[in-house]
Amino acid sequence: NLVITCLLEAFVSTDRLGLEMWLEQANVMDLEAMTGSTHAHLWGKLGEYVVELEQRERRALEGHSSIVESGSNLWNMSISAYEVGDAALLEDLVMQAQASGLDVSSSAMLLEDLRGRAAAREEADRRRREDEQRRADRARASSGPSWDTWGSDPAWENPRSRQSTDD
Repeated sequence: NLVITCLLEAFVSTDRLGLEMWLEQANVMDLEAMTGSTHAHLWGKLGEYVVELEQRERRALEGHSSIVESGSNLWNMSISAYEVGDAALLEDLVMQAQASGLDVSSSAMLLEDLRGRAAAREEADRRRREDEQRRADRARASSGPSWDTWGSDPAWENPRSRQSTDD
């Protein structure tokens, strides 16, 4: 009675492993002979149901494995694009994977990090150029006239054109 109850519970919950285990137990106890010929077809149907559940699981696993394989390929390609700093390729990968229904959260994080690094690099370059320009401007202002600029002032060309402050 306990075995039949457990078989029924496994059947209702579509528990393939439970069904297999309790069917084996029923065979060991020879419950098929005990229940008589009127219920013999039920034991065969339960066996067929176990095979059907196993086939469903295989199909689900095969479908899942192709998704996992695609996700794994996406991750490998994303890492490669990230390592070489190719944001355009990484963005294309993310968009194509999203269109295929794959989880792109990890690849999107790599893309976000790559964009953040590029923005930080651009900001650092801009600041460096500004600092160099300021230093060059200060150096020109503090150095006074140089040989390069000597004589470029029209007042230096004709000393008589300068007015004397001694008058």
